[in-house]
Amino acid sequence: MTKKLLGLALLPFLASGVQAATFTAFSSLEDGIVSIDSDTGTVTSIGGDYTATLTTALSGMAYDSNGVLWGIAGSPFANVSIGTIDPATGDYTLIGTDNIGSLSGAAFGPDDTLYSRDGRSPHDVIASISKTDAVPTFVGSFGVAATVGFAMTLDGLFGYSVNVFTDELLRYDFTLDTTTTIGVTSAGISALAFAGSTLYATTDTGTDSLISIDTGTGAELSRVALSSGIFTNIRALAAVPASAPAIPVPAAGLLLLSALGGLCIRRGRQAPK
Repeated sequence: MTKKLLGLALLPFLASGVQAATFTAFSSLEDGIVSIDSDTGTVTSIGGDYTATLTTALSGMAYDSNGVLWGIAGSPFANVSIGTIDPATGDYTLIGTDNIGSLSGAAFGPDDTLYSRDGRSPHDVIASISKTDAVPTFVGSFGVAATVGFAMTLDGLFGYSVNVFTDELLRYDFTLDTTTTIGVTSAGISALAFAGSTLYATTDTGTDSLISIDTGTGAELSRVALSSGIFTNIRALAAVPASAPAIPVPAAGLLLLSALGGLCIRRGRQAPK
């Protein structure tokens, strides 16, 4: 009985898979902010009037370490802008603008530096983005002419984007300044974001969906259709940070083993001789 209890209790810690999350996103169909449940695909409208606020659609968003949601907007036909977003109302507060450019995706590094994919050069590049005036500073290049989305691992070592023409997942190594083509992923990627160690993406081919992607192969791991159906048109995606830090799995596992060990000892002492 004790062995069976121990095995069942350890299953959650030994199992691996896709990490569930809630996302804040920008929908060009809603012209505002929505939330997305990764388990059900339920899309809930939050608010915001971005046509009146910005000259171009929001193209990237990310939460910093303080839980502040930042949004960037930029296309080849309008000025790049940066601001903060109230995740409860969708209201956008403009902070600064830069010259004409094209940004897609956003992610914060461990030091709270904001990064995005900048399409203003012959090859799409990774740039750090000023949080006061949206001015980009070159960091590295993806080496292809057109990519969509940008997401960064939590340790800040790797950045990911997708080749628009080939649907290949690309990985940029910040340490080595090199780009690796991982493999073909799902078609119609419109935005990327990490939730913990899981890479998520939205697609706008057929029924709009939220998918998770294997960062080692580019293969699709899971897919859930968005409840709003076709033409949700998600253009920016950010995982909502946890309200409180979770107990690390190894520590939680040790606590569980300790508790079960104590239980076994007590049972042993109480056993009839």
